Amino acid sequence: VKIYDTLSGKWSTARTSVFRSDKTAVARLGNKVLFAGGLALHVRHGETDAVDVYDAGSATWSVTHLSEARDGMASTSVGDRAIFAGGEVSYLNAVSAVDIYRDLDPTFSLDGNIRRSGKNKLDVTFQNSGDASLPAGYSINVIATTGSDAFSSPTLLGTTSLHTSVAPGVGTAVTLSVSLPSRTFPRGHYDIFAAAVPPGRGHAVLFASLLDAFTVRRVVPAAAKEIPPSANPQVSPGVFSMQPMHTLEPVDSHSRRDVPDVLA
Repeated sequence: VKIYDTLSGKWSTARTSVFRSDKTAVARLGNKVLFAGGLALHVRHGETDAVDVYDAGSATWSVTHLSEARDGMASTSVGDRAIFAGGEVSYLNAVSAVDIYRDLDPTFSLDGNIRRSGKNKLDVTFQNSGDASLPAGYSINVIATTGSDAFSSPTLLGTTSLHTSVAPGVGTAVTLSVSLPSRTFPRGHYDIFAAAVPPGRGHAVLFASLLDAFTVRRVVPAAAKEIPPSANPQVSPGVFSMQPMHTLEPVDSHSRRDVPDVLA
């Protein structure tokens, strides 16, 4: 099984519990993907009853089983249930069984995008493709980092709170106005990530990335003074604006010539 990580842009490889050659039914349920039945190698009659479940949230696998081994099933998902219907065994022997898999741990699952809509703006869009609502009170944070891990020394670019829950199948958008890039950032190549952060202490969920968003080649000379970002940015539901992360005091023309432009 080839798995593509949309945040890092990298591929990884995993293996299911049995070697399948054809006619496997697939269904998505929240942040889980189910691979059910199919024609399998090293199985006496050819079909398997195995259902391999991949949880994208935890990057883990588990196995459950159909009521009977078969291939060629129809599959779909509704709410917190995945349904596998019909199929056949031993070539053209039809099966009338319907197997229903219920997700005992439903959760929201966010699919999103970050794009630059102008020199100083980022648009963040996302949809809840999970089987549970994203609760109200979560914050959407946008961060920049130079590390391979998004939470390795991140710089917060902006944040806003969700005042209402986001139901499964519903999408929303926020627009971030920020001074990008800032020459006060440490030099390096920066990626931008968006994350849903629960109120209080909790695990942040990354859902979108903008890789190689900008590069800082040289920082501002030490003589320049940083002014910290505003502690109380103006926030409104759905759309929010931030003051520039850092504001620089004017420098003389000689100093300014010594600082090359930062590539966006």
